[in-house]
Amino acid sequence: MTKNNNKFYLGEKYIIDLPKDNGCCLSGKHHCVVIKRFGSTVQVVPISTDRDNIHYGELPIDVGEKSRQKKLKLKVGQLTTVSIDRIDKYIGRVNKEILKAIKDFIQLEIVNFIDSKVA
Repeated sequence: MTKNNNKFYLGEKYIIDLPKDNGCCLSGKHHCVVIKRFGSTVQVVPISTDRDNIHYGELPIDVGEKSRQKKLKLKVGQLTTVSIDRIDKYIGRVNKEILKAIKDFIQLEIVNFIDSKVA
């Protein structure tokens, strides 16, 4: 792990070795955004560079300057928790708009799920 203070904060981006136990989810080394730390684990949202098709649970994002903009997607539906031992390299931070998009999606999903069970 490249970041030496062993602290992981909301909005930081890392390359993380995602587990290979889910058939339909990303696995292997991918960029991820940290959402929360729980002791020796972090909750992360994977980022994909394949933005040809946007499916449910995926949010398109554009990063970088206009001339060198990358078109990516957040795979919020694949929010997962991994051990900090799987964190490989610190990349940087995401902007507030990306964090807001993640928050809005997760909030809506939780409320819709609870509403569907309580109603």
